[in-house]
Amino acid sequence: MDNLIFSEGNFSLVEESKFFIITGAPGTGKSSLLGALHKKGYVVAEEAARPLIKELFGNSLAPASWTSAEREELSRQIIAYNMCALDKVKDAKGVVFFDRSPWDTLAYDRYLNVDTPKETLELIKGCKFNKKVFFAPLWEEIFTNDAVRKRSFERVEEISAAIEVVYHENGYELITLPKVSVEERAQFVVGHLPLEDRK
Repeated sequence: MDNLIFSEGNFSLVEESKFFIITGAPGTGKSSLLGALHKKGYVVAEEAARPLIKELFGNSLAPASWTSAEREELSRQIIAYNMCALDKVKDAKGVVFFDRSPWDTLAYDRYLNVDTPKETLELIKGCKFNKKVFFAPLWEEIFTNDAVRKRSFERVEEISAAIEVVYHENGYELITLPKVSVEERAQFVVGHLPLEDRK
């Protein structure tokens, strides 16, 4: 993808921000949606977790088998990766869609009982994303696992709940994506953008 960007900087929740988050548990159609938005010409910032999990642990380890130290290291690296991507797009003039955000990492930390350092939390709170966040709900019909992510649907339900709580606690408005085709989902998202940003 030509206009993919990866994430650092001093940013906070604002209604006018052009930085929109697409979040949700694994297997809910986020990647397909972001691919469709990219094809429409929007800038998309890929998530950090998947490549980092593969780099740090390979394809054979499920979350339950990680040590506490490994979980903390992954969390630290994901947040650092996301913050670098934010810095790279801070001067972007148009809409940027983010595949998750540092807030998702905080939600996973809670789910995995990993402590988030206070300084890291303060850094996350400085990230300027639009207060409207697109949330992909659980959708059992399309749920699948792969070599990197291996979780039961029941565990994914817990992750989804943790994500919702973290965003609500921090003042975001979750807009639930409909369970429709990828193109219809993309049109739904575009329809929630300011008129001047619709493609």
